[in-house]
Amino acid sequence: EYSAGWNALKKTVRDRANGVCEVCGKTHKLMDVHHLIPVRLKNDITVTNHIDNLQYLCRPCHIDADKILRGGYPHQKDLIVADAEQDVQ
Repeated sequence: EYSAGWNALKKTVRDRANGVCEVCGKTHKLMDVHHLIPVRLKNDITVTNHIDNLQYLCRPCHIDADKILRGGYPHQKDLIVADAEQDVQ
């Protein structure tokens, strides 16, 4: 867990996005809250968990965002992408 209030913060981010991906505008069965400045790069949780540093993303967009941050090496398995590409809507 990123902090004691992480679950409430995730809900706030989801509500702000109206439940749709803030990049592609779609709803998928796997949705995530993404840190624009990753937790691993900044030791100050008040910066990384600030509402302006968080995006609500579908799993494919989240994996793409992490690929960019990690120089092409995502932390998710490619199989998850195939699963997540199934739109709920």
